[in-house]
Amino acid sequence: MNEIEERVIAEKADLCEKMQKLSVFMHGKIFPTLLAVDQGLLMVQYRQMSAYSDTLGDRLERMIEQ
Repeated sequence: MNEIEERVIAEKADLCEKMQKLSVFMHGKIFPTLLAVDQGLLMVQYRQMSAYSDTLGDRLERMIEQ
């Protein structure tokens, strides 16, 4: 495994950890008390993080294929 692959793997793992923490927060007691606009922004943030994670996964697959 080369340095670039290792960096992408580490980045994806870090992102997944942040997504997990955000998900826990969104299913917790504080989230429902937030203004609707703030709840919406956090949901958008989670979706964008998910798309970014998918992109990193796609990059890793291509690296493995080569």
